[in-house]
Amino acid sequence: MRATRKLFFLGENSTPRLLFALGEIVLVVVGILIALQINNWNEEQKNLAKERAALEAIVSDIEQVESFLDSRLQIFHSDSIWLDHISSHWDNLDVDSVARAFSTSGFGASFHNLFLDFREFHPPLASLTAISQDGTFNLIENKKIKRKINSLIYHSLEAVQLNVQVEIDLQLKFKEMLISDDDPDVVKLLDSTQDELFKRFKFSDAYHEKSVFELEVITRKDYARNYLNMKARHRLLIEFFIGTFKADLLELKGLIVEELKQDE
Repeated sequence: MRATRKLFFLGENSTPRLLFALGEIVLVVVGILIALQINNWNEEQKNLAKERAALEAIVSDIEQVESFLDSRLQIFHSDSIWLDHISSHWDNLDVDSVARAFSTSGFGASFHNLFLDFREFHPPLASLTAISQDGTFNLIENKKIKRKINSLIYHSLEAVQLNVQVEIDLQLKFKEMLISDDDPDVVKLLDSTQDELFKRFKFSDAYHEKSVFELEVITRKDYARNYLNMKARHRLLIEFFIGTFKADLLELKGLIVEELKQDE
């Protein structure tokens, strides 16, 4: 009886202690959960801030690209006019009037640009390139924006750059043909200095006669005619794909601006 009573009193006295211990455990667990929730909330706010900063940077990029595209399209369009004109009048080209126009067009049009150079296409898309490399892309919640970014970078932009590269390759092959041509007039045509090119791009009419000579020589070469025709074809594709790229770019801008307004 005495031993039993002793055990009974021990059990009875330990109940408050057990409840107190359980209470402490519950408080610790609740504290941990609250800390985790606060930490998750802070992390979520940081991610939201990173997402917003990335979206704002993309909009800034797009506005720069818009100016870049307007400039590129103007140059490509100017080139296309001359490509079509010279190609369609190859056998009866008024070389004097074309040479005079080249003298007054600066970088807009010249013998050098049409026959000896190519137009590159490198839009300033630093932010869009960065988010795909640093993991920020995964923070973007809006699925339409993500799909449009992927479409812009991996479809529209690649289509432009692919056709630009085709033209560059075509230009390099044409240059090889010019270099290997042992016609003295072709050698003379390629004979130039940096100072001369600089002046010719600065609306100098002092090289009008040389432009006439260049056009007369080049229009005697069938491979030059083929090159010009192929270049004109690719320019049409390039301008088309730049138009598609610009449309996607503006659509992306609209989606991002709308998203940023909702978060204000």
